[in-house]
Amino acid sequence: VTEAEAAGSPVLILNYRGLKELPAAVLESRYCQVNLKNLCLKRNFLCSLPPSVGQLQALTELYLHSNDFKEVPSELSLLPCLETLSLECNQIATLSPAVGSMLRLQVLNVSRNCITDFPEELWSAPHLCQLAASGNQLSSLSPAIIRCQTLRRLLLDCNHLSSLPVQATRLPRLEELSLCGNNLRTLPHDLSGLQRLRFLYVDDNRELGFLPASLLSLGTPDLTVGTQGCRVQRQRRDQRKVLSLHTPAHTVPPLLELTARTVH
Repeated sequence: VTEAEAAGSPVLILNYRGLKELPAAVLESRYCQVNLKNLCLKRNFLCSLPPSVGQLQALTELYLHSNDFKEVPSELSLLPCLETLSLECNQIATLSPAVGSMLRLQVLNVSRNCITDFPEELWSAPHLCQLAASGNQLSSLSPAIIRCQTLRRLLLDCNHLSSLPVQATRLPRLEELSLCGNNLRTLPHDLSGLQRLRFLYVDDNRELGFLPASLLSLGTPDLTVGTQGCRVQRQRRDQRKVLSLHTPAHTVPPLLELTARTVH
């Protein structure tokens, strides 16, 4: 803390310190309370945060990767400026509804935890633009996701999703949707509501047999679709195993045929 204050730095890195609690020196420092914007506490042994964490009034980024949290600390809702929260690689089974009350939250990373579902309140976070929740135990998404109209990136790889709610296709700002390694058999037929979609990854959904023809009607000319490991027959077999829809006109009919039928 002293070094950060002496350097006038808004960043404090306390990774790999063996910490079991947030140091009092951070919470009591007037400099941290007023100026600290980025706090890194990766790979410690933290399992809770004190209510006094709310004194870090300028904090915008908090990284709690690889600690011992079993739930999202409700005290985080006391941080008025928090925009980025990373809780990747903990033991979290449920998200607190308080996440939805984080008025400035833009990026939430809860990948590689044990989460089975999201609280309805999450989808009301007014500025959430990126949600990363790969490597959890999700089996479904709530139709309430439609309330999250600010969402731009949704990363849900390696869960247990067997379907995608229609409401997830009505997110007009969504640019990237990654659903690799789930149990998808189909995608919603009408994807026309995803007019800004640039990347769709459905690799390693073994039973996914077709892509909706509505992909061809999206407004993004450089849409890229990843299908490696699916039953979908790929028209282009480059090294990366990715389908690009930004192709010359004469290559479109085969792809149209591909999206319109089930491949056995």
